[in-house]
Amino acid sequence: MMAITLVMDSNLTDYDHADLAAAHAAEQEVNAYRDQLRAEHLDALKHGTYNYAVGNAYSSLYAQYEKLADFVVNVSESFGRV
Repeated sequence: MMAITLVMDSNLTDYDHADLAAAHAAEQEVNAYRDQLRAEHLDALKHGTYNYAVGNAYSSLYAQYEKLADFVVNVSESFGRV
């Protein structure tokens, strides 16, 4: 989450010089973390660590986090085109 915050703070304060590479790097970092969380989640479901309802809420959280990273890229790219 820190990578997203740093990129957005930087790109929103100096949008004439939005750092698209940093935005894409932050998104890739989030995607890798999402993949890790998804694998852990599926393993936890398989082993009955928590029930389906809890698992559904958990998977929704990391899916929303990944969407946030996509939004960071979209906003940064739109500033890069101004």
